[in-house]
Amino acid sequence: MKPHPWLVRAIITLSCLIAPAVAHAKRISIHLVYEDQPSAQEIRGWGSQIPQDKPGLLLELLRMTAQKMEIEITFERLPWKRCLYTVQNRQADGLFPIEYTRERLCYLSYPGENEAQPDPSWALRHRSYHFFTLKDSLIRWDGLELHNHGNRPVATNMGYAVGKHLSIMGLRQVKFTTLQKCFEKLQQGLVGSVAALDCMAQCVLKTNPHRFRNVVRLEPPFRKKPCYLAFSKQFAQRHPELVKRFWETMRNIHD
Repeated sequence: MKPHPWLVRAIITLSCLIAPAVAHAKRISIHLVYEDQPSAQEIRGWGSQIPQDKPGLLLELLRMTAQKMEIEITFERLPWKRCLYTVQNRQADGLFPIEYTRERLCYLSYPGENEAQPDPSWALRHRSYHFFTLKDSLIRWDGLELHNHGNRPVATNMGYAVGKHLSIMGLRQVKFTTLQKCFEKLQQGLVGSVAALDCMAQCVLKTNPHRFRNVVRLEPPFRKKPCYLAFSKQFAQRHPELVKRFWETMRNIHD
């Protein structure tokens, strides 16, 4: 017996309504935040705008990963301290590139079998911290200690994990929202040196070659750390398989 025409129409209508809802429910969008300052070829551009052309190698890697997995991904640029706050307060799903610290484990999930000790092979990049000072300064760095620094503070970025390392070294520090402000304070003689990621410092110095022509980098680097894509604890707990696949796919593409 053939079904009544009205029943057929009802089934077709119901199917049309349900199909988009099911497809929408399965589609997961990942929202990632990253710093609003450039970092060599990894991250391009300044401020909140994301360059349409050549946004940076890390963004290209993450976009390729999302495309490979057929999921949506969106990015937002913020001051670094705001990036941390946004993920910590569940306003974003993750951030990059970020180094591991034990304090961040309470709200971030890192890649690897043991996230309490992330495997450096999962890192997006390995980054080096250097001290920077002025050419005519008597400050010297021997790889263990800063000499002739006196009681002048070291300038660094707000929210950076390196602040704790500087405290352990017994160095007084003052923090600013951007690296450019750090170098401006150095030029004004308000700080004795700047502690910064070399890849980011070089962007500032090359963008302002005349303004900062008397700034020099001290060798060797005083800190080297792997940096990762980290997801918020809440997002990783809600989507454990997705997060694991994203890290694995990203590493395969990176390799």
